Amino acid sequence: MKLREIYELIDRFAPFELSTMYEKNCRFEDNSGIIVDTEADITNVLFTLDLTDRVVEHAQWIKAGLIITHHPAIFYGIKKIDGVLLKAASAGIGVISCHLNFDVAEKGIDYHLAKGVADPEDKDIEILEPLLSGTGYGRRYQVNTSLEELAENIEREFNTKVNVYGDKTAYIKKAASFCGSGLNTNTLNIPADVYISADIPHHVLVEAIKSGKRVIAMTHYASENYGMKKICKHFSNIYRLKNKLDFSYFDDDRFI
Repeated sequence: MKLREIYELIDRFAPFELSTMYEKNCRFEDNSGIIVDTEADITNVLFTLDLTDRVVEHAQWIKAGLIITHHPAIFYGIKKIDGVLLKAASAGIGVISCHLNFDVAEKGIDYHLAKGVADPEDKDIEILEPLLSGTGYGRRYQVNTSLEELAENIEREFNTKVNVYGDKTAYIKKAASFCGSGLNTNTLNIPADVYISADIPHHVLVEAIKSGKRVIAMTHYASENYGMKKICKHFSNIYRLKNKLDFSYFDDDRFI
């Protein structure tokens, strides 16, 4: 398949329009879409969270013609092409970045963070900042366990370590989670028994503790890598045989 055909498959799953909508609604900046375009026939696709030298080298080793990243390979305007982008382009490897659209998609990264934390019996996960039908950012759901046990469950399911703030013996019914760096003074006001996110500013933690609220802080990587892997598996299940595409995933254990 050509790169732009794979772009269209992604757009069906997580419309790039969602990135634009979330940018406007929440005043975020993004650069989701095609970053490096090629005309080559692609048979092998590599998913990963970030575009790094290790990722490009792995893509070359497995002969991947396309790297799909979550974080934009180019976030702001640049004046020259060098480093890892040049490395990918020189090797004939295309790059598509799927940032906010993967975050907020119906079965996107934020959804999978919630599914990985929630009580399996909870079939009604609430979207806290809805966009189009079934899409949006932030989730609230039932967990029904102690804060300490919830933290242990997260560490086990997400293969990571977390920091816990608040009474670990407290019984938690409702959790609110935000993949990446979504917890701030506004989202901290959403009613919940615990708040789960990453990159939490110190002043937000101070406010949470002062208010008697409980927080579980994950690494940014762990909060998003889990869902990105689920998305890779989804694409593999649907398109591996149908479109003769192989999909693989690059885990970077430096950031877990």
